[in-house]
Amino acid sequence: MGAIIYLKNDYVFSKKLFLILASILSLSISIINPKLIMFYSLGLPLLIIIFGLSFKDRFIKGRFDYSYGIYIYAWPIQQFFSNIYKVGFFESFFIVLIFTLIFASISWHFVEKPFLNFSKKK
Repeated sequence: MGAIIYLKNDYVFSKKLFLILASILSLSISIINPKLIMFYSLGLPLLIIIFGLSFKDRFIKGRFDYSYGIYIYAWPIQQFFSNIYKVGFFESFFIVLIFTLIFASISWHFVEKPFLNFSKKK
């Protein structure tokens, strides 16, 4: 869904109010009738994507991008901590979040960014 929204960015933002109302309706349907939970999986991601793309980020844009590192390292770190330490959900969540952000930042500054700079020089 995110790729389609990206490709049709100009269309999506011209119809933003309609899409917000459609996603709220979709979420409401899934709350009213739990048998229609599939509407939840349509409404919530759409609402989150529209909300996230509504803001211009001048501070972070172009400085660093930890998203790929978070994507790559989150699952192995989650598995490691869930198999080694038997702690509650919230403790595990915060431990994994901290370590994932550390690994993602190291990956960005020492692997990804140098390779991107190297490819721009060629």
